Amino acid sequence: MPRNCLYCVCHSLTLSRIEYMLPVWGVYLNAELTGQINSFLRRCFKYGFCNAVAKVEQLLEISDQKMFSAIQNPEHCIHTLLPLSKDSDRSLRPRDHNYQLPVVT
Repeated sequence: MPRNCLYCVCHSLTLSRIEYMLPVWGVYLNAELTGQINSFLRRCFKYGFCNAVAKVEQLLEISDQKMFSAIQNPEHCIHTLLPLSKDSDRSLRPRDHNYQLPVVT
């Protein structure tokens, strides 16, 4: 099987399922499970099933960024759950959002 087809099959069967579960279950992964998934992904690269070594931490960061950028769209169903945006005239540290963070005591 040509390499590019093998990469496509590997991504379709394994990486897509891992990426699908990460937004919900990624926060519950402990160090042992993360290590097992990372070693599986390293073996996939070692045996030539994928073209790059992926890590769970990187995939989780990417899925978090995708989710946050998706819910910033006013048409998104959970956009109303975001906190109010704040307008500031001061120049502060750059942030990825302009939302007012809730105060927790």
